[in-house]
Amino acid sequence: MSTVYMSIVGAYMMMLDAKYVVCTGT
Repeated sequence: MSTVYMSIVGAYMMMLDAKYVVCTGT
C-alpha cells in the first residue's frame, strides 16, 4: 500500500512540477 501511495505522490509532484515549469516558462 505504501508503494502505491508513493507512486501516486510521485506522479502528483511531477504534475505540479510540470505545471510550474509551464507557468514560469510563459
